[in-house]
Amino acid sequence: MNIPHHNIPRRRFIGNLSKAAAGLALLGWQPVQLTVQEVIDLVLKEGNLSPIKDTVDTLKSGQPSQIVTGIITTMFPTITVIQEAIKRNANFIIAHEPSFYNHKDDKDWVKENDVLRQKLALLDKHKIAIWRFHDYCHALKPDAVIYGVAKKRAGSVIIKQGNCRLRYRQCL
Repeated sequence: MNIPHHNIPRRRFIGNLSKAAAGLALLGWQPVQLTVQEVIDLVLKEGNLSPIKDTVDTLKSGQPSQIVTGIITTMFPTITVIQEAIKRNANFIIAHEPSFYNHKDDKDWVKENDVLRQKLALLDKHKIAIWRFHDYCHALKPDAVIYGVAKKRAGSVIIKQGNCRLRYRQCL
């Protein structure tokens, strides 16, 4: 099965989205407010993902009950990413890799680290939640990371029985 890729320029997409939101606002429509936990549950549901025992995919900061104002996705939740979330008024970061420099995100492992202190202070001050999306990401069919790397390297990907196979596509 080939997965289509819609090549809509980002600016046009955002412009159309803004027009649609403005129209809905004029009609009195109010956007649904979701909590961090509701977003996590939605991701797991849409990915058709079952609970994973002893997963590292847990909330690293913030509260499950907090209302989400915006979402940033990233491979690494660095201080720069946190600062970008603050600029964009996004209080939920979904990160693939650890927030606190070790697989289990044990803050005590690096508790005397100035970067850790700065990161924790920013997260606390701006009430930003971080959810690690690692094990579940790799449990998707196809594995989302392998799919993304294969697509970037080969230009296109053919999905067969849940595994990625490369297909060369000449770049135009």
